[in-house]
Amino acid sequence: MTGPLLRHLAILIVAAVYWQSVCLFSGRNEPWDAPLYWTVAYPMSMLLAAMAGWVLKRKGWMAGFVVTLAQLPIMMINAESGPLWVVGLIYLSVLAIPVAAVSALAGRLALKAS
Repeated sequence: MTGPLLRHLAILIVAAVYWQSVCLFSGRNEPWDAPLYWTVAYPMSMLLAAMAGWVLKRKGWMAGFVVTLAQLPIMMINAESGPLWVVGLIYLSVLAIPVAAVSALAGRLALKAS
């Protein structure tokens, strides 16, 4: 495996562990059902994506999508996956846009700092 691929895989694993932790602590099967999703979990995912974007630099924007879309396999593992997983994927893709913007900004700042 190459370095960039390993970095993306590591981000995916960390994000999946994060979202599974959100499910465990909230007692919900899907992260977005957690009572503190909008006030704690989602903003913390932005912070996680910003840190990953800093590491990825030019490809920092990808971290936002990886971190946000990592919710999908967690939901599929924890809940019965039915025909609504497509709707979930679309919803997560929309949620990923602001997170990707934050991680892209962090990547850009990392490039300027180096």
